[in-house]
Amino acid sequence: MIVRTAEGLRTSASQILTAARAEKMNAACVAEHLVSASLSGVDTHGISKLRGYVEAMRKREILATQQPSVLSETPTTALFTGNWTFG
Repeated sequence: MIVRTAEGLRTSASQILTAARAEKMNAACVAEHLVSASLSGVDTHGISKLRGYVEAMRKREILATQQPSVLSETPTTALFTGNWTFG
């Protein structure tokens, strides 16, 4: 059995996403959230999602170089678009 530290897993996941052409900031953020979910016992949203994310990037279902942005804003609300990036 292969045993990894959380930090090692974050690094590996980030490197995989970057190799699949994700922006470094996006890759690091997604890797952090995937490992955190797994460590919290929420494996359905954890590191097991990595392969699916890479596949979705390959199919251009996820645009991993994009950033969410605000479409409109009022003093009490905001409307965002995810720009087809990780959500």
